[in-house]
Amino acid sequence: MVEHGPVEFGGIGMAWHRLDTRPLASRDPVRRKALADAYVSIVRGVLLPGCVYYAFVTWGHWRDETGTNLAVLASLSAATALTFVLLRSVLLGRPGI
Repeated sequence: MVEHGPVEFGGIGMAWHRLDTRPLASRDPVRRKALADAYVSIVRGVLLPGCVYYAFVTWGHWRDETGTNLAVLASLSAATALTFVLLRSVLLGRPGI
């Protein structure tokens, strides 16, 4: 009977071994901080237009809806807009800028 080693499909086993032994950014606190700092400006840039959009949607609900639909839809969109503002200003705020 012939014994075979681990089954490899197109060298995936070897590639996985290389990925597994490569130092990851999540293990190095300096790299993690640099990566987080790089993404702060991107996330801040997305949150501001998102807040403006949901503020506009909230105004549209106040204009077009009535009753329970108004209460549910306007409160959801207003809460989302407020969350975007708080995330942008509190969590992603940069002191001194």
